[in-house]
This record gives sequence, C-alpha cells and structure tokens, in this order.
Amino acid sequence: MDFKIVKKGYDKLQVIEYLDNLQEDNKSKVEALKKEIDEKQNKIECLEAEIAKIRQKSDNLEKVIEIAEEKALDIEYSAKIKYAVESERLEFIKNIWEKYIKEDINKLDETLFKEIDDYFAKMNREIDDSLKKYYLI
Repeated sequence: MDFKIVKKGYDKLQVIEYLDNLQEDNKSKVEALKKEIDEKQNKIECLEAEIAKIRQKSDNLEKVIEIAEEKALDIEYSAKIKYAVESERLEFIKNIWEKYIKEDINKLDETLFKEIDDYFAKMNREIDDSLKKYYLI
C-alpha cells in the first residue's frame, strides 16, 4: 500500500487503517490455522484410538492362537495315548486268539492250518487298516 506523505511523515490514519487491516488478516489466518490444527489433532486422536483397538484385537488374537495351539497339542497328545492304548489292547486280543488257536492247532490238518494263517494275516491287515483310518496314520 502506498501512503500519502504529509507533513512529518505518513498519514497516521492510513497507517493505522493499514495496520488494523493487517491485524484482521493475520487474525483470520491464525484462526484458520488454529482450526486446521484442531482438526488435525482430532484426526490424530481418532487414529490413535483406532490403533489402540487394532492392538487390542491383535493381543486378543495372539491369546486365541496360543490357546488353540495348546489345545491342538493336548488333542495330539490325547490321540497318541489313545492310539497306544488301543494298539496294546488289539495286540493283547490278537495274542489271546493266537494262543487259543495254537493250542488247538495240533488237532487240525495242514490244509486247515494254512487257512487259519491266511485268516490271521487278513485279520491283522484289517486291524492295521482300521487303526490307520481311525487315527489317520
């Protein structure tokens, strides 16, 4: 802005008016910047809240995964124990049957003896197949 030159300097009213306008402009700019800062601060707070929620969900998921892994190990251990017990039980039953049949084997002829051996082989295969299917071995 160009000021009129008067005696002893510039026109005081023009200078005061100019300074008032400059002050008003600066006030509006400062207010706009304050508003922008407030908006950005609100956005930061919202994003921090979202981060906190995501972290909480992540912590919860980690806990759930840990529990699931522990449960899977428990199930695996339990299955191995059941498999071992069932295998022992079936082995015991097989031994009883073999003992029972072997006691009477002397009474049978050679052809029947071969059929019994084939039957036991088949029975052992079926037991093994059943165990494999049941325990997914």
